[in-house]
Amino acid sequence: MNILNEVEKFTIQYYKENFSPSHSYHSIEHNQLVVNVASKISDFEGLDKRNTDIVIVAAWFHDIGHAVSIDNHEDESCKIARQFLASNKMDEEFIQAVEACIFSTMLGALKKSLNDKILNDADLAHTGLPNFMEISNLFRKELGNFADKKITKLEYWKKTLVFLKETKFLTEYAIKNMKPIKDENISKVEERIKDSKTTARGVETMFRLPPEIK
Repeated sequence: MNILNEVEKFTIQYYKENFSPSHSYHSIEHNQLVVNVASKISDFEGLDKRNTDIVIVAAWFHDIGHAVSIDNHEDESCKIARQFLASNKMDEEFIQAVEACIFSTMLGALKKSLNDKILNDADLAHTGLPNFMEISNLFRKELGNFADKKITKLEYWKKTLVFLKETKFLTEYAIKNMKPIKDENISKVEERIKDSKTTARGVETMFRLPPEIK
């Protein structure tokens, strides 16, 4: 049995059956991007087969819990991963390593191992892509679909700018290949914020009444 093939088939089917169009960002396409980048980085770092398998399996499962819960989706992702891997006779050490890798993607979690660092950089790969703005708009759309409180475009891009500036790549591959594009995307977001502020001022001016008819 090739566990990577089995995991791929399972997760693709799971996304089809359990995710809706409202998950415009956390989609199978995002998942496949993370898997592909994780594979490239693992190869670049010379990771052995067992650890590469752990990273790739964790990449397939890392966001699958969004179908169950937005908050603490990592817990749900680990539950689904554990159940599937155990049913496919994977050893306990392998399962725990996959869980640790998934939990390392939590915001603020320490990236202790090379496996953690690889998955971290793969999960953040979209920040270092030329089409980041389009991908980020998918995330903004998903936020609107699930958030209790709506966020304005200006607020969203300001938060995105902070996120980009705080994003740190941890592997040599990502620093070399993705950081330069991420830096370009920071400039794009700064420009978007500037444009949003200009538009907001323009709208305010349009609706400002002259003193004599207030």
